[in-house]
Amino acid sequence: MFAPLEAPMLELNLKATMDDSYTKNPQPYTSPVMEDYQRYKAAERRYTAARTTLARAEPTSIGNDEPDALPRLRAGEQLATDTLLASNSVAAARSGFDHKYSTAYEDREDKANHRKVAQNFLRRSSGTRKHRETIRQKIKDIQRKRPDDAGF
Repeated sequence: MFAPLEAPMLELNLKATMDDSYTKNPQPYTSPVMEDYQRYKAAERRYTAARTTLARAEPTSIGNDEPDALPRLRAGEQLATDTLLASNSVAAARSGFDHKYSTAYEDREDKANHRKVAQNFLRRSSGTRKHRETIRQKIKDIQRKRPDDAGF
């Protein structure tokens, strides 16, 4: 059993031996690290493509009285879902990379920025989810006004 004064000294000794410097490892990236890195970069490209396609489709600008509104809104709903899934995939891939390779960054600031980007993708998911709900509400509004088109 330790004497009362020995325990704090042991704690101080452990703190004194811990290295607080940050070193990027592995350097250069090994094949598995590079594959995971490429995987989350590919997910980002898929998100960008999905988001661009959704923005070009402009499903929320479709008027309720347009003759082909329902098919276009349903297509927009699918594009919003694709964008939402892509955004969630990027957030998961980035978070997973950070968890799996916690020292794969140049410095602590790069690591913090990596986490911020992952959090931003989660925020984008939330925004896209709201966008999709707006589209779904437009679909419901049209179906209420025109029950004959409900089967479209």
